Amino acid sequence: MRSYTPVLTTVWRSKKIRALGDNTDAKLAYLYMLANPHCSSIGAYVFEIGYGAVDLGWSEKRVRRAIEALSEVGLVVFNEAEGVILISNYLRKFPCTNPSHAKGAAKAAVALPACPERATVLSQLCQDEKAAKCEEAMAIIAPFSQKTAETAQPCEDPVDSLPTGCGDGVETMKPKPEPKPEPNTPVRGDADATPPGSSVVPL
Repeated sequence: MRSYTPVLTTVWRSKKIRALGDNTDAKLAYLYMLANPHCSSIGAYVFEIGYGAVDLGWSEKRVRRAIEALSEVGLVVFNEAEGVILISNYLRKFPCTNPSHAKGAAKAAVALPACPERATVLSQLCQDEKAAKCEEAMAIIAPFSQKTAETAQPCEDPVDSLPTGCGDGVETMKPKPEPKPEPNTPVRGDADATPPGSSVVPL
């Protein structure tokens, strides 16, 4: 469990926070998501509605409504089926500061259940300056990044599928089929293909 967590003082001027209006439950829930006994250095962690209900002293319905409000403005992504919550852009706001931090972040990322949120964190770590230069961190991430790539759904049409991030808009060149020989066309070296009454001159 982390003993501290960073919170930017500019959070109250954020457009997303201001979009919450007078929804004080959602604003308090956001601070709770940033600083609670379950949070991690990667901004993604295993979370259940019941955790918030106990910690905040709210009903589960109240916690769910607050998280839904945060999701609507893009502050968090909650995968309730997998029990994972992701604070949007956390690693971009609080990147790794040294190799030890990067290694710890990599371990926390691969410990998450296999889900899109884990894939997002792994991608962000690969783009993080300190993490990308830490061989130990990249070695921890590599096997899981490969599994993510192998389990991704292939695109049937690379152009139409661009919004999903699959494909690069370049059409795949397919090999042209071999032309079929026309009937009664002589084929060199094949005596059966020689039409009656004709002869093959050896080269």
